[in-house]
Amino acid sequence: MYDNEEKQFEKFSENTFAKNVDRFNFEETLQEIEQNINKANFISIDTEMTGLSSGLSNNLELYDSMESRYEKIKDSATKFQVLQYGLGLFFFNSLTKRYEVQAYNFYTFQNFHKNLGNEFKSAKNLIEKRHCFLSQAGSISFLSEQNFDFNRCFSRGINFLNKTEVNLVKQEVLGKERCDSPLLIIEEEDVRFVNKATEEISNWLQNSNSKSLQIDAPSSYHRRLLHEQVKLKYNGYCATEGKEGCVIVKKLTKEEKKNSLNNDLKFEVTLRQLIGFSQVIDLVVKSKKPVVGHNLYLDLCHTLHHFLEDLPSNFSEFKILVSKYFPLIFDTKFICTDPAVMEFFSNSNLGEASAAVRKSPFLNPLIESPFGEEGELHDASYDAYITGYLFLKLFGKILKFGLDEDGSREVDYNLEAVKTYNGKLFLMKSDYDCLNLFGEDDIPDRSNVFHLYDSPQKLNYSDLNKKFKNFGKIYFRPEQNQNKIFENGSSCNSVAHEVENKYNCFFKLRDTTKINSFKKSFGLCENGDDTDRLRNDEGELVEFDFKIETYESYLNRSRELSGCGERPKKRKRNLSLVIEDDLISETSETGKNDNCTF
Repeated sequence: MYDNEEKQFEKFSENTFAKNVDRFNFEETLQEIEQNINKANFISIDTEMTGLSSGLSNNLELYDSMESRYEKIKDSATKFQVLQYGLGLFFFNSLTKRYEVQAYNFYTFQNFHKNLGNEFKSAKNLIEKRHCFLSQAGSISFLSEQNFDFNRCFSRGINFLNKTEVNLVKQEVLGKERCDSPLLIIEEEDVRFVNKATEEISNWLQNSNSKSLQIDAPSSYHRRLLHEQVKLKYNGYCATEGKEGCVIVKKLTKEEKKNSLNNDLKFEVTLRQLIGFSQVIDLVVKSKKPVVGHNLYLDLCHTLHHFLEDLPSNFSEFKILVSKYFPLIFDTKFICTDPAVMEFFSNSNLGEASAAVRKSPFLNPLIESPFGEEGELHDASYDAYITGYLFLKLFGKILKFGLDEDGSREVDYNLEAVKTYNGKLFLMKSDYDCLNLFGEDDIPDRSNVFHLYDSPQKLNYSDLNKKFKNFGKIYFRPEQNQNKIFENGSSCNSVAHEVENKYNCFFKLRDTTKINSFKKSFGLCENGDDTDRLRNDEGELVEFDFKIETYESYLNRSRELSGCGERPKKRKRNLSLVIEDDLISETSETGKNDNCTF
């Protein structure tokens, strides 16, 4: 199918340290991949994408709720595309007492090639609409600087469909009544319907010379039952065709039987090609092996959405979806925050963290690198490898493997010291300790956080300092994007229900002993009176051109407005949120947020 096209790409050099896999060598490599996944102790992953942030996802904020943060990560994962997926498969050799690694680079790109049959034409149009994606200019430029092979990706990339899309393709090609999951017959009335229909078909096959039989089926449900039962009991002898209110059962000649089998086989082969790389993720899921990533939240959402299922609309359903597919999942960036190891990391980005564990006291377990000293960051297979490398070295220290060679041994994932990290994801720019995928999230104390909103004037240091001078000094520093970040108390932020030309901000009282007096001063106490409200020299209540609410009130108001379907109005200025001194923010190296649509 691809002979002529493949010759054009003989010039592509192979990464000798990882196996590069594209559409032309995918099928021949799949069995090897399956065997290695099943043998692996754990699997590390990494992705290279067309972009990171656009619109909603461009505005991560310190005081995001878990729900709002999920919406932002989901926004990015559903708008951008995965171009390269890296797998690191780690095996423990009990003889050498060393970990060995097989790394894979998968080029992924949904490319409906010309050889699709006419029966797939409508499905092709449907899926191509779903696979429109954004490209962030800075991200593409950055990948180009890292010598990313865009020609190989776009011309030889492996197709992929998630389960939602597979069902859509089946609906388009086979018809909705034939493609859904098998029905479980429970009602006695339905059992009688099926028994009567199959008895009628059997009598017709044995005693009638007519080529077709019409069976009444009053609903689409009954028609689905008949399609399924005929295929189950008479496959190769009969075919079915759904009509309004009935199903036509047809006898097949020998030639028709042969063609039917050929068509079924052709459909399955073509569908398998379209599913493509998603088969690899299915193998990872079925293996139930631990999955490891670094700063994993976005990679995880991309993996789910593009290769497994559409991301759900709400955060609680997202947690359920993750537990369904990945019961063992670890984020090395979160593990780097453990008190047992955090002192060794001046920065927890992947490059610096992996460099830090290449020396004492991170000596064990021993790992044989397929890359030697020649790997390059921002190649998905190499990043997956060093993520797994970091994972092992971190647990070698946490589990106290020892410094001599005898200390090199296999990590036991059943140990409580290991399980405590399972499902804990690092959150950038957040006062949450982590995202707990498999339990309740520990909500940070935000009783000293307040929200100032509907100010007609742009908020700046001088104004904020004057407004709250009795409740603590405010410091600020400018960010590179020229938004103001107020380190000791406030930062400006937009909310979904902000109106045009209005400004708002969160601010935080460092001195928690002043919370009650602050709330009284601004009338925020429940059932309070005006006794303690701020007054001017004449004893009159001070009027403000802005409003203040507690953080809890802000959340409740946002949810109410979101629930009633109000749409956000365009605003002139979006000012960013506070970043506390003790929070490490990891910024993207991919440049400005310039977007175009492929």
